[in-house]
Amino acid sequence: VDCIINAIPHIQTEQPFRVHIVGDGSELENCKKLAEQLGVQDRICFHGRYPQSEMERFYRLADCFLLTLRGGDFIGMTLPAKSQSYLSAGKPIVAAVDGAASEMMREADCGEVVTAGDVIGLAEKMSQIADQFERYREKGKNGRKFYEENYTKEKFMKSLETLLSEK
Repeated sequence: VDCIINAIPHIQTEQPFRVHIVGDGSELENCKKLAEQLGVQDRICFHGRYPQSEMERFYRLADCFLLTLRGGDFIGMTLPAKSQSYLSAGKPIVAAVDGAASEMMREADCGEVVTAGDVIGLAEKMSQIADQFERYREKGKNGRKFYEENYTKEKFMKSLETLLSEK
């Protein structure tokens, strides 16, 4: 999340924008302090923790999703579960990730991706999407299509059946 907060001062767009962070991880207070230090608290809203059942409401309200992972370790090479939820929502994704998440972003053609931790690159991609939002609606649709082709329950069950029948 600190990558997102550090990117905000570098976003160059005439379009109004606000970053919404949902969750209350162990770094929440540090993230709030960082936003204050950078003077971007008017551009970011920390909503705190909500139950999974409430997330659909936030997903409907979002224009775009941000996906970040730290780089340089095993965790940074994974595909977070929320990426599948983001794809299913059918909205563009801007990501600062490596590994499996980066590969998924490129394969799905669902938004823009930069290397994990690339604050300036993330800001540039956020600016790009804000300035060309209509173009990026199609990227969100690509993500939804990719989700339907790869991550639905039916697809999972079929893959599991195939895997089990091979044993």
